[in-house]
Amino acid sequence: MTSEKRLTLVRGNRDDDLESVTGGVDIRGDICEFAALLSSHLPKPGHVTNVNIYCSRDTPGRALCLVDVSDIAASEAAQVLNGVPFAFSAVVLDAPIAADFSCPAKRPGRPTIANCTCSYRTCTSLIPGDS
Repeated sequence: MTSEKRLTLVRGNRDDDLESVTGGVDIRGDICEFAALLSSHLPKPGHVTNVNIYCSRDTPGRALCLVDVSDIAASEAAQVLNGVPFAFSAVVLDAPIAADFSCPAKRPGRPTIANCTCSYRTCTSLIPGDS
């Protein structure tokens, strides 16, 4: 029996299942799919330009996500994505991560970054441990 986990966005003390944002699509370690799904729920798809996921061995199963947006106010994007605006062009999400997401931290207490740069409908994934 395999354990299937949904990525959940957390805001304050309230958990909102990402299903409400993504229509029930499971996120299983594909940061580019995650970026595309987040982008598809903004007023104009394609507004997510970059996603950074910060993982630490000290907080297994959880990550902070910094989502850069363009042509939309961070406050507006944060409302849609159930996140917190950061500066004028980014949203911070606190998210449980599926068990199969590859994000090994080499040093305790130091975050490992999984990065996805999305532009012109292309996405280059730089996930630690991915080949």
